[in-house]
Amino acid sequence: MPAPPSPPPPSAGDPAEGAFSPTDTFRLGKNQFTHGQYDEAISNITAVIYPLSLDSEDDVVEARRILAIAYYLTGHKDLATTEFTKLLYLRPLYKLDPFLVAPSIIEFFEQIRKKLKPQLDPLIMSEVDSSKQASSALSGKSIRVEYHYNSRALTFFPFGIGQLQNGDKALGYTSLAVQTSALTLNIVSAIVAYRSNNSYSALLRANAAGEDPWQKERLQELSSRSKAMMITNIIAASVFTLTWFLSAVHANYRYVPYRTEISSEDVDQALLNGGERP
Repeated sequence: MPAPPSPPPPSAGDPAEGAFSPTDTFRLGKNQFTHGQYDEAISNITAVIYPLSLDSEDDVVEARRILAIAYYLTGHKDLATTEFTKLLYLRPLYKLDPFLVAPSIIEFFEQIRKKLKPQLDPLIMSEVDSSKQASSALSGKSIRVEYHYNSRALTFFPFGIGQLQNGDKALGYTSLAVQTSALTLNIVSAIVAYRSNNSYSALLRANAAGEDPWQKERLQELSSRSKAMMITNIIAASVFTLTWFLSAVHANYRYVPYRTEISSEDVDQALLNGGERP
């Protein structure tokens, strides 16, 4: 494996040092990363965080994200692990955007988070406690942190199960509603078509001569109903299959093996005041 690129040593006589501020260098590194120039991006991003010369914590987080992904894409997974680890220590609840980052990188990142869980839990609780003390909106509430380990197999299930697992509740419930409706319509139309066919056959046998006009109209009605229900059955099955396929594709695309949820709950004011519930 080739050695990872490293930033040029600082030199007072280096014109590049005088021409670019840390902010300019960081911006250049981001542009190089966006255009797939990963080696150049690594050099410039490394130059602004070793030693650290960025003023904003958000910039530091973004720099470590870019550096970690660039290391991963250039085959330096050990260095990518180091940068992702530092990012998580800085932002323990940080999540990569699945619309911008490849699923394999997200899975790699989440595996690191899972391994660091014993170290990150205290940081998460500390971050929550700090927010609780800083915000009066959290007065009278308790904070709960939940960890969810997702299954890849569930992303292939129908009824939006994979999307709900990923936390995409709106799409998950939409898939659930559409697929349930389509499946129900498919079953009902199949039953109606089956009964119409049976009634048609029985009436046809009873009116073998075909001389009764009323019986002829009834036969035509049953035949039309049966055909309409068969078409409805096919359409409903197609809608169910298509939405199942699309929801499975979306669930796999947005899949993350691990996610964290923080929620707050109202606490009985009597307990907060040292009293007891009635």
